[in-house]
Amino acid sequence: MQINQVKFSKLLTEEKVFNVFAENYTQSIILWYEFQRVWYHRAITTFNDVNKFFILEYFFKKTFSSYSEHFINKSFEEFYSQESLEIEKFNIIDLAKELNFSKETVRRKLMELEKAQIIIKDKKNIKINFGSFLTKTEAEVKGFARLVSLFTKILYEKKYLHKIFSEKEIELVIKENFTRYCLPFLEFQIAYSLRVRSVFKDAETWFIWNLLVYNQTLNLFKKYKNGENVDFHNFMKMLPNEHPGLNAMSISDLSGIPRPTVLRKLNLLIKDKAVVKSQKALYTLNEGKILKKVEPLRLANNKDLCSLITKILNFII
Repeated sequence: MQINQVKFSKLLTEEKVFNVFAENYTQSIILWYEFQRVWYHRAITTFNDVNKFFILEYFFKKTFSSYSEHFINKSFEEFYSQESLEIEKFNIIDLAKELNFSKETVRRKLMELEKAQIIIKDKKNIKINFGSFLTKTEAEVKGFARLVSLFTKILYEKKYLHKIFSEKEIELVIKENFTRYCLPFLEFQIAYSLRVRSVFKDAETWFIWNLLVYNQTLNLFKKYKNGENVDFHNFMKMLPNEHPGLNAMSISDLSGIPRPTVLRKLNLLIKDKAVVKSQKALYTLNEGKILKKVEPLRLANNKDLCSLITKILNFII
């Protein structure tokens, strides 16, 4: 029997991947912002409540961690063919601590999830009822595969990889190893959300602010469409000067957040001097304390993202 050796010399390092990410920042980050926009849009339009989504993320992460411990992997189709997902018993205090919610918030949201029959308690078993809310994450898988494929193109040009992997190839690998990949992904997303919520009052406010970042990144990318690129370190210095901004209706459409809520959150951001409003009612980022607070978090989030991408690429190669 032939045993394949692991060629450690060919494995990518997180440092290499992050350096590629930082040097090609606008090109890479646009795909990531679009992925996150789709991810949080799903949360808001499905539950009308991001906190419930975080709680379900916690349950999925906990379940996939148990799968990993027992060497279980479910493909994309296997996972979504289930009518429900049995979850292990959980402790409200642990759940609240990991998500940085109050125990009262967790109890209230769990009761709402039960009332909506998304969580079902049957004697000693606790299940997540897929039929009540879950649709396949096709767009999210495709979006993430697109981002990873871009990395393989740049890494190939740098001679760190022997070939470019297409979006379809990466999508296939992710789908075949769906729950295996979901575990580090959900760990990343929870850590990511905790960091941004440490700066903003709530996830919705951050999402609205980040859509302005996304829009101004697109403006910046168009300016450098001839192949030039803005690196990681200069990005935030240049971003506040990019126009035009977004109006409240566009933000509502892109986020799934109702327009009255968008306007209320924008007014709070203006009060905090994080956002400015033009005479044409277009909103853009403002230089100030929010950008300074976000900067160290941006570094941590992007390094964690590159760590996740490195794990996926090393599995593929």
